[in-house]
Amino acid sequence: EARGLKILVIKLGAIGDVIRTTPLLEGLQRKYPGAEISWITSGRCMAALDGNPRISRLVRFSDKNASKLLKEEFDFVVCLDKEPAPACLASLMHAGRKAGFGMNPLGKVIPLNMESEEFYLTGISDRLKKENRKTYQRLMFESVCLKYRGEKCSFVPGKAAEAKAKSVLEKAGIKPGDRV
Repeated sequence: EARGLKILVIKLGAIGDVIRTTPLLEGLQRKYPGAEISWITSGRCMAALDGNPRISRLVRFSDKNASKLLKEEFDFVVCLDKEPAPACLASLMHAGRKAGFGMNPLGKVIPLNMESEEFYLTGISDRLKKENRKTYQRLMFESVCLKYRGEKCSFVPGKAAEAKAKSVLEKAGIKPGDRV
């Protein structure tokens, strides 16, 4: 059955880091129309990504789910975390192409492709961090061989988050259209 590219984004980090990584989705879809984009993240970040229409499949990071992903084949794996667990997962994934960060056989986090080296070094060197004039988004886009065009972060609450917000507002006596 014909399908678009199968892409996996690995970004577990803090919720702010996860949200500031969301512009990458637009860049990936622009370069790879019809791509199926899966994203694996930590449980605390699931709600921030749950309603995003650019994500085909959202996966909660766990040993069980990571093991299942290891049996899949992806066309492109992108890991934007420099932490050992996600970097190790990226290195172990079956993929035609990888970008971002992985782990070498000695257990050290490394750039997976030449284009990720600047992003990697800027993150570990105080001197380079101070000298850097590129935004996080630009470094991220360049590390996965995409042109950054000012794409914005996206936060689209899922149905569960919307229902919870509605319930909280109703309990507080706040109606739609009320000024708060």
